[in-house]
Amino acid sequence: LCPERSVQSIEIADGANISIKGGESKKLTAVVSPSDAAKQEVTWKASNDNIKVSPDGTVTALKVGNATVTASCGGKKAVIGVAITSNAVDVEKIGVLPREITVGVGQTAAIRGSVTPGYASELSGFWYSDNTSVAAVANTGTISDLNAEPMMITGVAPGDAFVYMFSNGRADADFCKVHVVADFVAAEGVAISDDESRTMHAGDTATLSATVTPSNATDKTVIWTSSNPDVITVDQSGKLTAEGSGDATVTAEIWNGTKLVQSSVEIHVPYPVYGVSVSSPKSKIYVGGSVQLEAGVYPSTAENKAVAWESSDPSVATVDENGLVKGVGEGVASITATTADGGYTDSVCVAVEALPIHVTDVTADRTELTMPVDSSRRVNITVGP
Repeated sequence: LCPERSVQSIEIADGANISIKGGESKKLTAVVSPSDAAKQEVTWKASNDNIKVSPDGTVTALKVGNATVTASCGGKKAVIGVAITSNAVDVEKIGVLPREITVGVGQTAAIRGSVTPGYASELSGFWYSDNTSVAAVANTGTISDLNAEPMMITGVAPGDAFVYMFSNGRADADFCKVHVVADFVAAEGVAISDDESRTMHAGDTATLSATVTPSNATDKTVIWTSSNPDVITVDQSGKLTAEGSGDATVTAEIWNGTKLVQSSVEIHVPYPVYGVSVSSPKSKIYVGGSVQLEAGVYPSTAENKAVAWESSDPSVATVDENGLVKGVGEGVASITATTADGGYTDSVCVAVEALPIHVTDVTADRTELTMPVDSSRRVNITVGP
């Protein structure tokens, strides 16, 4: 058999950089060289949550900013830059988290604002405290992207204040109620109850809980966030919902007056199967012989790679659960693999021929012959078996 050809290079045919408007998608094309390399499946990966990329190389823009997409195959990689620009869409909603927080005099807290969608044509706005003698915001000017960074709040004197976030793309505001106290016990740590990496499936839900230490911390308000809401969403009670395939980091965080304290858990949602390819090292076997077939299930990140094997004519060739084909009788049979996830199929034809009989013995009816010139004699030859 000829040795398998390895991947020498991979290129993304779309160039070094592309630009996509928020909410729109573009399918990238990867070219693997040589074209007959044994490995052809390309794995795609996004650098951050500004975009998402599907197993077939389709990039969807989620938030204004920049990202890269990496295509990998056979140990080779290619990278393309992606610029996500705003789209001519209106702001759908704004929000502030947490809705209520406690901070000590002279200490700081972080509150986060969000503008949805993250690619709206207007992401700017500003923050405002209705009682600056109690709580002050770090920046009262225009913020170009309210999604970019949290706003820092400083406790000035004991009392209550409301800190508002106003969006320039929407005629309303959201707020956080700030309590400022003289005696403030800072949180030193936060721990997620089950911080082991886990796998969930699309549509699954689960609930995490977080414990803040010490137990007498003044403010135990935990903010839950997901690094990839297209994969995992999390509400402020810690409830997770698996939205789609990929990976996400869910974080519980609390600002303790001087710094951010957080704990995270990694969550994987497997990709569904979208294809299968059957390969055979040879297309012909003899009666009594065998050949091992291989079924490559795509994508490689799919969780359920099980396949069922079937022969179109078991009187010609049989196939077991592992893809081992055995020749039974002369003819041609089609061997098919069907994925358990999705029912995708692929087939190869296997020709079965009669086992050739090799000569093992040749004998003559005499071992020596004496003949006159210009005469002839018959010698009988026997071939065995």
